[in-house]
Amino acid sequence: MVVIDSEVQRHLSDLLADMRAIFMGPIMVISQHANHEELLAYFKLQVDDYLVSPVDAAELALRLKQRLWAHRQRWPKAQTLVTDKPAEAPRPQTIKLVAHGLVVDLTHFRVLRAGNDLGLTPKEFKLFVYLIKHPGQVLSRDQILDRIWGYDDDDFTFTRIVDMHISHLRDKIEVDPRHPALIKTVRGFGYVCELPEKLDYQT
Repeated sequence: MVVIDSEVQRHLSDLLADMRAIFMGPIMVISQHANHEELLAYFKLQVDDYLVSPVDAAELALRLKQRLWAHRQRWPKAQTLVTDKPAEAPRPQTIKLVAHGLVVDLTHFRVLRAGNDLGLTPKEFKLFVYLIKHPGQVLSRDQILDRIWGYDDDDFTFTRIVDMHISHLRDKIEVDPRHPALIKTVRGFGYVCELPEKLDYQT
């Protein structure tokens, strides 16, 4: 459940997008003021409910209980299979970008340089993997928005999410973020990942 005010309003779209990427449970937003455009924006980010403060405590509890029930119906607990053979541990899989000194750990969802975790968020990691798997291909903001966030919208409020995440990603993976060598901007369209080498998959 997220309670918002004017101070956090500007950054909430990014927060909710990142939260939904890693959290499959119900998300409820409580706003201080009713705003139809805000309501539409948050439902596009796949929130489960939007309420306006003040909210009756009994109503809030029942709404949350209903959302949890619906969640359990969509995601029932997996049945445990009894077997004499122990499950094998997944084999690690990585992608090495030798020219850039980067190792993409697909098992633990992290990117390393010289053995150091660069601290990518789940959304940044997903975005980076998408870009490097399409080397040399110019990807529009709408393409990235649809592939990484799961929706397509020409609204500047949403397309700027792509620019913000690209900027944060560059700060972490580029040696010189002001002069990026890996993720380059195609002005007026989107971004392209330039790799001087083929992806080196290792398992």
